[in-house]
Amino acid sequence: LHLFANAGKAFRAPSFNDQYYSTATRVGNPDLEPEEGWSYEAGVKYDHPAVQLRVALFLMKFEDKILSYERDDGMNSYYNAGDYENQGVEWQLILAPFHDTQGLWKNISFSARGFVANPKADDSDGILTQVGPRVQTAFGVKYLGRLLTLNIDVINLNDREDDLESEITVNLYSRYQLPVGALTFSVDNLFDEEVVTGGSTTSEYYGLGRLIKAGYEIRF
Repeated sequence: LHLFANAGKAFRAPSFNDQYYSTATRVGNPDLEPEEGWSYEAGVKYDHPAVQLRVALFLMKFEDKILSYERDDGMNSYYNAGDYENQGVEWQLILAPFHDTQGLWKNISFSARGFVANPKADDSDGILTQVGPRVQTAFGVKYLGRLLTLNIDVINLNDREDDLESEITVNLYSRYQLPVGALTFSVDNLFDEEVVTGGSTTSEYYGLGRLIKAGYEIRF
């Protein structure tokens, strides 16, 4: 059983895309200032062969945080929020109920993780508003063997900003160890769901659909 507390200072300069990227629906803002702030967390961790648990309270306070918004002309761009604050609780639970058995079952574990938060920031008119999802939950099943790793995650976003709809995506990852190196294969958004990454109910922009990745890796 462990108790922990952390404090961190953050700084991020605007990227080239934040300032100068331009498409038919999005334009950068060359007047962006760097964002900076502090983050704090405190919580508890418990480790056991059958159970791993982590629960933490967190607080983030930023100035000039770089956020996306929709301009009056319908274009999407970026602005510096005068104040940004996010507070809540996050957790992770991993269960290995077969850890003391024999055979393939002992390599299987189950996980649940997520957060409940309240991300708020000044919008482009200086009005405090929600700027991110308040609830995220994820559930996973993992097989971790000597040669094969296989992981499936189901991720759900709820109570999102700008009245965006909740969404569920499923991701798959696998890795097979070879005598030299390993083969990897993963599929993000396994069922090719329409993923809305931001915008509003009147002007949405989207993430990638199903993304299949295969590779060969050597670790030194």
